[in-house]
Amino acid sequence: MSKEKSEELDNWHNVAYRMDNEGLEYRFKHYSSFEEIEDEEFHAMRKSLLHQMDAIRDLVEKRIKNIDETDKYIERGCCSECGEGYDNEPEWLYNTECEVCGHPIPDNLIIKKS
Repeated sequence: MSKEKSEELDNWHNVAYRMDNEGLEYRFKHYSSFEEIEDEEFHAMRKSLLHQMDAIRDLVEKRIKNIDETDKYIERGCCSECGEGYDNEPEWLYNTECEVCGHPIPDNLIIKKS
């Protein structure tokens, strides 16, 4: 095997080792762009992978935010009869009953005017 082929093989083994032991995201996004690898298909796939990793991270963050927002909505108080939020909008902030069904808001969820 030529020295060139041997170096190329070592480079590929190095990529495989790092993928297995350091994780794809760390390896491809934060540590190396693998400039020593001269393979267009590899780099196209690497860039696609980076794009997909960003997309999945954005999706996960969006799902977390959505759940957090939903949880905050529930914590502020929702009508046990119809599920309408009690204090989500300024004009209903000080209501003592649900603006949709008229069910009384529990005292601990009523916001008192200062």
